[in-house]
Amino acid sequence: IQNILNFKIDYPEYTLYKLEQNYRSTKNIVQTANSLIKHNEKQIEKIHQLRIGVIGAGNFTKARLIPSLKKTDVFLDTIMSAKGLSSYSATKKFDFKNNTNDLNVILSNNNINTVFITTRHDSHADLVIQAIECGKNVFVEKPLALTHEELENIQSSILNHQSSILMVGFNRRFAPHIIKMKVLL
Repeated sequence: IQNILNFKIDYPEYTLYKLEQNYRSTKNIVQTANSLIKHNEKQIEKIHQLRIGVIGAGNFTKARLIPSLKKTDVFLDTIMSAKGLSSYSATKKFDFKNNTNDLNVILSNNNINTVFITTRHDSHADLVIQAIECGKNVFVEKPLALTHEELENIQSSILNHQSSILMVGFNRRFAPHIIKMKVLL
């Protein structure tokens, strides 16, 4: 019900149609539903797209990661930084829907299905576990963890929440110099 109530707020450019209760035939209902689907194809695509929450708004995030995301068909929902100033500027520059300095805003948002973690290395493992336990898919910049214990805790979390996908970003892997070195080897 909340999704229906938020529909007009989240997607003001789309039209809602009310089905009247006086339809007497299934055929009319199916025809109306099909016309709604055709009319709102882009809306339906948006429902199934990645809705991104970004934790961390540092230089790498703003210079590399978010510009790359902007080239794809994702919805930039919320960005978070510790004090809020960096996330505020990123919100304005990259058209995020929201910015925050409260981690729970991202983790408790049921619309966000994927979280990018680009914070200091010592916070990665804890943030990964929290996001997975909230049912989010996670992309975390390297390193995933700093200790074997953190890795074991992440492994346990992902095994207990198997619907979540965890991916570690190795941004240097695709750097031009690294690619050239691979060719030369």
